[in-house]
Amino acid sequence: MRVVRWFCHHPGVSLVLALLILGGYTLVRPPLERWSLLSTACDGKLSRSALDAVRGDREVAEQRQTLEPDLGRYTCVLRDRNGNQIVEVVAMTRPDEVDRQLDADFLTLRPEPLLPSLRAGLPEGVPGVVLREGGMRILVRCPALGPGTDGQETRMLVMARTPHDVEDADAVPIAVELANASSTQLGCGAPPLPLPERPAESLGEWVPLGTATGTSCDVLASGVLPAPPPGGWVVKPAASVGAPATRCALGGARGDEHMVLAGWYGAWSEPTLAQITNQETWNRLPATGEGEPQITPYFGRASAVCLGQPAHFAVRVERDAPASLHVDTVRATLTAFAEEEVSRRGCEGLRLPGELITEPEPEP
Repeated sequence: MRVVRWFCHHPGVSLVLALLILGGYTLVRPPLERWSLLSTACDGKLSRSALDAVRGDREVAEQRQTLEPDLGRYTCVLRDRNGNQIVEVVAMTRPDEVDRQLDADFLTLRPEPLLPSLRAGLPEGVPGVVLREGGMRILVRCPALGPGTDGQETRMLVMARTPHDVEDADAVPIAVELANASSTQLGCGAPPLPLPERPAESLGEWVPLGTATGTSCDVLASGVLPAPPPGGWVVKPAASVGAPATRCALGGARGDEHMVLAGWYGAWSEPTLAQITNQETWNRLPATGEGEPQITPYFGRASAVCLGQPAHFAVRVERDAPASLHVDTVRATLTAFAEEEVSRRGCEGLRLPGELITEPEPEP
């Protein structure tokens, strides 16, 4: 009672105390509201640590989430107060849409051969890649959705994007969480992808050949290469098992690309691959046709069937590469690479090229 009477005789103090209480509530409320938004972002499947790794000092102020089950499509976008994108995911399961997007990512928008748009592979256990212009692609099978309209097992393609100033290695955890959230939303039924540890080196960097064990460049350490140049061979792996495409670049100590190994998995790749083969063989394809395995002194292509889908493997050597990489090395590398990929992915029906196609003599 004495405390109450004291406040009654000191109204100014009471007013100050009331303002402090209200001010404290005002100070606390925005963080609480922000945390509420973060905790429900993308169906509440994003961890605080993964989100903090990509947003930095950006404040998440807006979330937009769309689920279209009939179209097999799920999207989620987080933006800051200025409307700038912090996180975006688009997932799709319709076969025609998946194939069209893969074609756009790896072939149609890049006329040069052998996957120049593919910059890096994701860590082991995450079937996906990093594109050169940014963004990640993760492709998983959906056992709960049954076969698609093409009669093949349904796949879910996940496209994840973060701000350009975020390192790829820092963006991997949230890309994995977005893929797992998309699988739940679309009823894909894929086992949850593991959250990999942050790699010691940046994704998509040149590394010594001896450190590329377990990557798409592993086969190059099997004895198929000639003696290394001064400083040794270096490689740039750009694939993980299950990804829709795979790439490995071989270079010298300066990091110049001398040879590229590449793999494409799915019918979506066949039309443009036929064009690449035609270009690389100087339009001198034999009667067997452009879809058959072929080999030249600088280029070789093989094929197989992986999980009911066509798969293609290729090796291309630059004209100014060391001469020891031409002809015999192309064939040996293509054979070893194709056999390794067939074994790794459980493929069958490997077909290797036969007779060498030579460059035509210049016209007098």
